[in-house]
Amino acid sequence: MVERLDGLEDKLRDAARAAGAKAAKKRLRRIDPVFSGSGLDPQDVKVMFDPVEYIAFRGLNGGEVREVLLIAEKPCSSPQEKG
Repeated sequence: MVERLDGLEDKLRDAARAAGAKAAKKRLRRIDPVFSGSGLDPQDVKVMFDPVEYIAFRGLNGGEVREVLLIAEKPCSSPQEKG
């Protein structure tokens, strides 16, 4: 009986964790459509600033990095482009 309740508790915790993660991603999409709209998990993105603003490790949150992306805004001037 106790084992059965422990198993049920584990399943409920996993379901709650998954629902929370889904809700958090949905909220992040509203706040930051740049990363969320691109298929990147915001938790896979790290801030670097200058000259590369962000580095994204696609798949990091899932446990297996499949791709590394360097993300920067387009240069606004010739000196910035040479940077």
